[in-house]
Amino acid sequence: MTSAVPYDPEANPFASETSSPVTHDSFEQPSQQQQEALRQEEEPQQHGGAEEEEDEEDNKPIGQSIENAPSKPKKYKLITKVTALERHGKKDPIIRFDAYTTLPRFRTTTFRDIRRTYNEFVKFFDHLNGNNPECFVPSLPPAASSAGAGTEEDEVKVKTRMQRWLDRVSGNPILARDEEFIHFIEGDFGYTPVTNKRPPATGLTRKAMKQLQPPPDEVEELRDFRPLVKSTYLASLDINAKLEKVTKHRRSLGLSLTDFGHKVGNSANLEDHTGMVNMWRKLGKVFMALGDLEAVKATSEAASLGDGVSSVAKDAYVAKEALTNRHLLMRELIKAQSTTKARHQTATRVKGSTNISPLKVDEAIAALEDASRTEEQLTNKVRRVSDNMLLEKPNLLEHFEQDVRNAIGEYVVRAIDSERRALSTWEAIRVDVRAVDANGGLSRLGREATPASRRSAIAQSQGLSGDSWSGDRGSKRAQGFNEVAAKLPDSQPKDNEDDDNEFDDSEETAMDARNAASLLAGSTF
Repeated sequence: MTSAVPYDPEANPFASETSSPVTHDSFEQPSQQQQEALRQEEEPQQHGGAEEEEDEEDNKPIGQSIENAPSKPKKYKLITKVTALERHGKKDPIIRFDAYTTLPRFRTTTFRDIRRTYNEFVKFFDHLNGNNPECFVPSLPPAASSAGAGTEEDEVKVKTRMQRWLDRVSGNPILARDEEFIHFIEGDFGYTPVTNKRPPATGLTRKAMKQLQPPPDEVEELRDFRPLVKSTYLASLDINAKLEKVTKHRRSLGLSLTDFGHKVGNSANLEDHTGMVNMWRKLGKVFMALGDLEAVKATSEAASLGDGVSSVAKDAYVAKEALTNRHLLMRELIKAQSTTKARHQTATRVKGSTNISPLKVDEAIAALEDASRTEEQLTNKVRRVSDNMLLEKPNLLEHFEQDVRNAIGEYVVRAIDSERRALSTWEAIRVDVRAVDANGGLSRLGREATPASRRSAIAQSQGLSGDSWSGDRGSKRAQGFNEVAAKLPDSQPKDNEDDDNEFDDSEETAMDARNAASLLAGSTF
């Protein structure tokens, strides 16, 4: 709106009395002497003004200075901690956890003793996976491990895996800001998803669309990433199936060893020699103990490597389906583009016709606007999904690597422990075998009498501190050579020291059957 009164600069009420309109004609350049005088007058004024400003800042109240300070962006976080796991018969286990958050829209920051059943976790996972197509949602771990439901090991494993799942979900900025996270944490009487979206296609339609050629993809990283994830999923399934067969055969081996141990123990009734009777009975007990160890080893393999590979397979499947949903969205976008093109041609044909009907024109324009709006929404959605998947791809690969490393590491430690127990079981019978007769045992089989000086120590190689041969073998070997050299006479020539050192180095690296037997605690019976 313009004023009816013309603007008069001289009648401006906000202008100062001494101000006058400045024109380029009335502006005169001062002389050099005038410039120096003006500069000398301005310098003390500037210093005084700075000091006055500092005094004013010091005299300001603390609250006012904090308000005027530049505000830093606030970092939001969501932290969860699993505290307990409750099982009541065959019902779903109850997971108890605490939560702390600084995210907005929560009632408070700290939530204590949140109780959710495993079925509610499944509903929450289905919601996150369906309502966030741009995220690689971690797969939910099973309610029980292969160690056996109700055992102490099973409770530790389930709590650890649920904690890892909650950490990964709450660490994702998109999943942590999902509206359902508020209902999942704050719900007082259970949890039920408020909104639940379905994937672009389900059932037979989804299976049929998977058989088609993938749509043209401009993002090369995601285009090459889906076959990699699919191969990981198939390889994990294959490894898991073979591990199940190995576990089954190992349990059968344990039963066979136990049965064989009973038969070996019964063979002691056929012996007349007291030492042989004792040896056969002890040997039968050793075989039965080895059968129990094989059963334990089968369970540990399934609980460590089997569950770890199964977790990788589930994560790979969820990621593969997320990439498939992206392909389905791209197909919908291609269909929307073709629909928009067809509506535009229809509108052009109606516009160029001789008999223009207003009703048909309105219908054509409305249909074209609707198709254009749908195409724009799908374009933005596909772009958002692609951009976020590119950001989450390194995190998904890191999770794969971490899970595989943890599974293999736990499996190796358990396998070593099982072999150490088996070795300790075999070593426990050495005394009984040697006590059969005065010749050191097994003389009835034609074995020559072994001198006592050449017999290996009967001490157990397995103890609380580890293996008796563990540690730096080179330092032990050097210490042994030093002890031998101390016993040699002083008259030995010193010219061969270099040759001795060369011999020591070569012997340290040499490895044959005799050396390996000596390193593994010794000897035969």
